[in-house]
Amino acid sequence: MKTQIKNSHNSLDPPVTVSVFRRVQPASVKNFEELLSEIIDASMTFEGHLGTNVFRNSDPNNPDLPSS
Repeated sequence: MKTQIKNSHNSLDPPVTVSVFRRVQPASVKNFEELLSEIIDASMTFEGHLGTNVFRNSDPNNPDLPSS
């Protein structure tokens, strides 16, 4: 299935960026990744959805540090 993105932005309906931060317990990472995948797949079904970026922690010793 090929997704087509329409470029119909106007001043009455501008693009929106949403940032969400989640801290996941190490024992729950696998389940969280599976749920995240399902959420991303569902979000892509909405007209106007422009994409998703996921930044994962690059240092397991510092849970507040995002990957660069």
